[in-house]
Amino acid sequence: MISESEKKALLDQLKNKWQQRYRQYQSLSVMIDTPPKISHKLWLEKEMEDIEKDINLLEGFDYIYVAN
Repeated sequence: MISESEKKALLDQLKNKWQQRYRQYQSLSVMIDTPPKISHKLWLEKEMEDIEKDINLLEGFDYIYVAN
């Protein structure tokens, strides 16, 4: 089981990572018209979605057990 301090530290790291990705997402150009730009936008959206799922998972449970 992870301690409350470990859980808080992990949540803080995930939220910081989400903020970084969000800043990158906000700095994308308005016209996303090339395949690399489209790919990068989709990657950022997927990353943010995955991080949000992890945050919700950690916040949704009082106790989290980690198997060895």
